[in-house]
Amino acid sequence: MNEEKTEGIVLRSLEYKDSQRIVSVFTPYAGMISVLIKGISSRNLPLLSLCNPFSRVEFLIKRKNSELLTFVDGSLLDSNLPLRQAFSSLAIAGQMAQSILTSQLAGKSSADTYFLFRSYLKQIPTFQAPEILLASFQLKFLTAEGLLALSATCNLCDRQAEILSQGESLCRLHSTGADASFTAEEWSILLTLHHAKHFSQLRTLSCHPSLLHKIDIYFKKRL
Repeated sequence: MNEEKTEGIVLRSLEYKDSQRIVSVFTPYAGMISVLIKGISSRNLPLLSLCNPFSRVEFLIKRKNSELLTFVDGSLLDSNLPLRQAFSSLAIAGQMAQSILTSQLAGKSSADTYFLFRSYLKQIPTFQAPEILLASFQLKFLTAEGLLALSATCNLCDRQAEILSQGESLCRLHSTGADASFTAEEWSILLTLHHAKHFSQLRTLSCHPSLLHKIDIYFKKRL
């Protein structure tokens, strides 16, 4: 049985039999993994902390003949405790986590998506309007997964892009069926959400709820 060490973020924790849990962990190079942890109890707080959703952990695990990996040892790298101080932060983190759970596969290397998720998760409690952070995450997530090619101009010509169709940025002339249509002002905000290299660029951004809703619908459709 081979032992290996991996970093990951716990997305889900399910009770299993007595004093056991199965945790779903998103890792950068092994995708989603499921780890069986035994000996869980309220008296073993260090072990219990490794099972908390949104905790960033380092696991030493054993691979057997099953997709369910066996826990050998582990350490807590970051509890992301500030996330648990406000329901609004937990709600945004939960939406991000759900997108990971529904899209990532076991054994699939997803380093870009992992480090995107890790950095955005850390920033959620620091934003007064975390829904803007979510919209930025959704657009960057689609790009990291090869599901979006967002640009200022049409992917087929040099006209102003206004429409997203099957992940492509198109002008109205080249669109055969729009998944989402935007005004020029909305498109400018889309580009800022998508291309922002620093979180400070997002903190001062103002987004109308209707645009955030439009992005959310498009994101879920692409997944």
